[in-house]
Amino acid sequence: MDTWTVEYKMTVPFSNEVPRQVRADLETRWGATLDRPLLDEVKMMASELVGNALVHSGRPVEDPLTLSIKITDDVLRLEVIDQGRGVEHLTPRQTFPASGLQCVDLLSDRWGSKHENSFHVWFEIDVASGTTITRTEH
Repeated sequence: MDTWTVEYKMTVPFSNEVPRQVRADLETRWGATLDRPLLDEVKMMASELVGNALVHSGRPVEDPLTLSIKITDDVLRLEVIDQGRGVEHLTPRQTFPASGLQCVDLLSDRWGSKHENSFHVWFEIDVASGTTITRTEH
């Protein structure tokens, strides 16, 4: 069986509008491709990671922020990349009420961060066998 893969990347300048812009772009590009519950969770988690980059990276307005998505038959992976220092072991700050990263932890199957010349925060969702993903190229 052939493995199906689609990848998408967008780079935008830092601004207060980026979380809204990312949610709108995800809706436009993936609204007809992903099941609604899956898309809603992806938009929420992407918005959280992008918002954290804006607040915590220390980078100036107009600095680049990249969002990368890779979807295969088995896994959806979304990664947010900024030029900030990041932290070695990113963890949610609180559990009640749930922080944004706690929500990412609860909704994703895996998530994490790394620093490789830029700061990367990512999450993965295992795509269930019954999940509708319309196989089109974007």
